[in-house]
Amino acid sequence: MEFTALNIVIYAAFCLCLGSAMTAYVVRTPKYEEYTWRKEAHQFLDIPFNESTPLGFHSGMSQCPNCHNKLKAYDLIPIFSYLITKGQCRYCHTKISIKYPLTELACLLSCLPLLMINLPLAPLMITTVIITTLIGISIIDWQHQWIPDHASLLILGLGLTLNLLLSEVALYQSVLGMLIGYLLIVSIRQIYLTLRKIEAIGLGDAKLLAALGAWQGLENLFYILFFASILGVLYAILNKQGRHQSMAFGPFLCASAFMTYFKTYLIY
Repeated sequence: MEFTALNIVIYAAFCLCLGSAMTAYVVRTPKYEEYTWRKEAHQFLDIPFNESTPLGFHSGMSQCPNCHNKLKAYDLIPIFSYLITKGQCRYCHTKISIKYPLTELACLLSCLPLLMINLPLAPLMITTVIITTLIGISIIDWQHQWIPDHASLLILGLGLTLNLLLSEVALYQSVLGMLIGYLLIVSIRQIYLTLRKIEAIGLGDAKLLAALGAWQGLENLFYILFFASILGVLYAILNKQGRHQSMAFGPFLCASAFMTYFKTYLIY
């Protein structure tokens, strides 16, 4: 698909809007899920639970987390609203976290290279959503050491759909990548549980690798796991991470998948 200057501007705006939605996702989802877990635990133990329900990703309009004023459309323009208000809430003047415009910018910069691959429109849109979702997963796992199942499931479904659009061979590789990706992590986890009685890696990482395998197929699956392992080891060494300290592996899987994807389509 050929892009005019106008098309590039429209695509950039689309990426920024996805980034804006992703900022809401990474802020709201952990709070809502943790609230749900506490509520279920209290109900299981038959203990009163009186916490107010936080906003979920799909519920309620955007609002200031401090004064709770509903934000107008002009308060939600990606990056520009932050710059115009000098990083403050328009109503209570509370400082707004820099992570909001940085997440939007990360989504834009991560997706713009897709224009160099010359993808058809449908694969371009699907891949754009996959990459922005990977950014959201990375942020949540880095901050909370937890990967939302529905985010991995979204990537898995989009990955299968993308390869279905390409060919039967691509779909076959996609299904194999999904199955083997999941079994690889589960096997590593089970070995550690059996031999050392520790949970070396979580099932969230298994689901994420299955989703990445569905997206990039069996051929790239081992590159993703290899590069992610190298990145994880380098991070642990540079930060003097102890062997018994937990560390989020999801961001390294996402970064590795990003590298592998563009290595495949831009270098070769």
